[in-house]
Amino acid sequence: MRREDRGQSEERIGSRIRELRRKNGVSQEKLARLLHFENKATISSYETERRAVPTDVVIRLAEIFDTTTDYILCGRYPETDVMRQNAEFRELTEVLLTLKTCAGRKAALEQMRTLLALERELLKQKLR
Repeated sequence: MRREDRGQSEERIGSRIRELRRKNGVSQEKLARLLHFENKATISSYETERRAVPTDVVIRLAEIFDTTTDYILCGRYPETDVMRQNAEFRELTEVLLTLKTCAGRKAALEQMRTLLALERELLKQKLR
């Protein structure tokens, strides 16, 4: 199938894989090793849309990068399900919505950024 004949969401899978890999500081070679591929050529072909990504690889990528298969395949997260099922997420949202001052919101945002940076570092260590 030619590249221009593919559906739009399929075309974006490669760019999402590349984005996740780069965001987590993982080379194509390292990702190939994590997926038990012989070399980086398969990763490159996924990222450039020359090869379709098999379902089992999508699942493994979601595990490696601590994301969802929905994000890899479609570029979205099932937020509504998270809100319904995750009490901590609901509580966090409620707390953020109760902040009344600009200073309070800025302080909360700064703390969230710090936590995000720590989580990314932990993920990088997990991938080593």
